[in-house]
Amino acid sequence: MKVLVFGDTHADVESLLEVYEKSKEADVIIFLGDLTYFGEGMELVDIIAKFPRKVIMMYGNHEHKEHMKSACEPHENLHFSDQEIISIDDFDIITYGGGGFNHIDEQFELFIEEVKKHIRNPNKTIIIFHAPPYNTKLDIPFSDYHSGTLSFREALEDIQPLASFAGHIHEGEEKYDLIGDTLIHNPGPKGTIIDLNDLHDKRLKNKIKEFVELKNIPKAKKIIGSKSKRF
Repeated sequence: MKVLVFGDTHADVESLLEVYEKSKEADVIIFLGDLTYFGEGMELVDIIAKFPRKVIMMYGNHEHKEHMKSACEPHENLHFSDQEIISIDDFDIITYGGGGFNHIDEQFELFIEEVKKHIRNPNKTIIIFHAPPYNTKLDIPFSDYHSGTLSFREALEDIQPLASFAGHIHEGEEKYDLIGDTLIHNPGPKGTIIDLNDLHDKRLKNKIKEFVELKNIPKAKKIIGSKSKRF
């Protein structure tokens, strides 16, 4: 099952159009929140509604929960989700939107304690946040400061789901990390497609760390008149 995850588009039409092209290859599409720029641009939900698959929509810190929910309601192709489990085939997707400014989230801690009872298989569970977990490559807005949520990290350490996706911190876009055996990733506004079945196989073969290391290698850039270098 190929999942396309993206977020933090902040009213940028070009990013949405680029993700639209990628969406043709995906089985499941997830939006991590911050469609708008401080509430401006909510009408762009109409572009996402044209994607070829149903989209799981979360809200971020740039839009109110109820505003995002109301914007999604007229569209059959959009499923607004917050604090629920969505089961697709043998995978469970746990959603938790908003936040991003506190290390401790008591509401989340209450939610996850209840939802843990309903997880069928951690190896096939995905937890999606708007904000990143604490102390990873995803939560460093500036040097030596981790702004992520400790409550999220503790839940990931405890449950050890297959993967967790989060946005919010733009400096963490396109980065990968691990919490135990759990892959964590910020796909940014251009989005990432990940084959969950392939990722599950890598986890069973203890190859998740190798996968993350390869993903974090800087991409080669071609310089005119010289050999390709890495930056």
